[in-house]
Amino acid sequence: MHIGQFTVYCYTINGRTVTGVQTSTEVVAVDPQVIPLHTRIFIQGVGWRTALDTGGGIKGYKLDIWLPTLAECRATGVRRLEVFKLP
Repeated sequence: MHIGQFTVYCYTINGRTVTGVQTSTEVVAVDPQVIPLHTRIFIQGVGWRTALDTGGGIKGYKLDIWLPTLAECRATGVRRLEVFKLP
């Protein structure tokens, strides 16, 4: 099911998410009013992630994906990508 087009940002901070899990490439930060926490989503060009974090700047149709290095985040940049979830 298509959720919409989101602006996707990247972060490298290591630590625990708002749900208590370790940051990883399995995690995405969302606005829980748009995508509920614990929702499994598919991000075009990124792959499957689980909504397990939030962020102060993540409001509306924005996502924040975690990558292990700043170089990877810089290479990824900020992109507008389609997002889907299972029906």
